[in-house]
Amino acid sequence: MLLTLLIIVPLMMGLMYAQIDHWVLMFKHQKAEHTMHQHLARMQIEGYLTPGDRSELTTAFSGFGCPVANIQATSSRVRRFDANNMVSLKITCNPTPAPLRANKFFNAPSEGVQIKVGGSMRSERVNP
Repeated sequence: MLLTLLIIVPLMMGLMYAQIDHWVLMFKHQKAEHTMHQHLARMQIEGYLTPGDRSELTTAFSGFGCPVANIQATSSRVRRFDANNMVSLKITCNPTPAPLRANKFFNAPSEGVQIKVGGSMRSERVNP
């Protein structure tokens, strides 16, 4: 009985921890996507990602435990009537603390987990 208990309890605890860890990672992805869409809507009005918005974006991502590794965004103003009037935003961030990965137990190389979100919209900026 004691041997069974010593085998089953750690196994159940490990399975529960993995589910909670997965939920936290999905929450951070959802928060990253929501924040990206907020700033993409701002870019749609401005025509590009302003330096102030870029720093606000970095601060927002750090606030929920996902520091930004890379931001790819439209850097020059795009107007509504230009031939290519799309503004785009792609963000890569590294969630902290890093989630538990099963490949660590098998001596496999573990790549860092990154969250990548992005999108594009037509610019609504009329005047330069």
